[in-house]
Amino acid sequence: MINPFVTNGYAGAEYFCDRIQETAAIKSLLLNENNIALISPRRIGKTDLIWHVFDDEKIRRNYHCFVVDIYATKNLAEFVNMLGKAVVDELRPKGKRAWEKFINLLYERFEAVTSYMHRILNVLFSRTEKGATCTPPMVDEAIDFLIHMSSDTYESLFYQMPEKQRLLFLAIARDGKAHEINGGQFLKRHKLSSASSVSSALKGLLEKDFVTVDKGVYSVYDQFFPLWLKFKGVI
Repeated sequence: MINPFVTNGYAGAEYFCDRIQETAAIKSLLLNENNIALISPRRIGKTDLIWHVFDDEKIRRNYHCFVVDIYATKNLAEFVNMLGKAVVDELRPKGKRAWEKFINLLYERFEAVTSYMHRILNVLFSRTEKGATCTPPMVDEAIDFLIHMSSDTYESLFYQMPEKQRLLFLAIARDGKAHEINGGQFLKRHKLSSASSVSSALKGLLEKDFVTVDKGVYSVYDQFFPLWLKFKGVI
């Protein structure tokens, strides 16, 4: 290092000054499996402090560490792509391979909802031996595992629904994306009694977050729920 006054990012512990108490506190929280949010004005050194903590041997040994700057992302899709790339780049050198095709597959299948992607990737990571390669069939196996683990919960929720709500829930689950659910075609296709009955049942499903709506299009809120229905042969 020619000039010790670094202006272009973290250059290692040798050139990092002060923040001793903050560094120790963050490392202690992380090593004890706590979540942390650092809040301060810009240009105070939050990012370099994070890099400094990540440079610690215990942290590197126990965690996969990566920094993702999402300031420039404009929407959820850009955020997911940036996060996915960071995860892939971090895992590849460690011998557990998470290929871009899995990220894209899960992104499309679960409509960029990161909670589903992370739960599936968590299972895939745990099931991929060091130095081994994740294969496409493992994705469906991971999804089946997660659905099986929650099967009792889904069964209880499903059969506790009032009958009219359950019938409408099934109709929306079958369509995936349900349009004009008070219309004659939807009622006839799913053998529902009347538009007024659908409206009443829909109110209950929306209040309980079983169903969500976006620009007049209805879908099941929990995307694993329809997969469980298919697994049980209900739809």
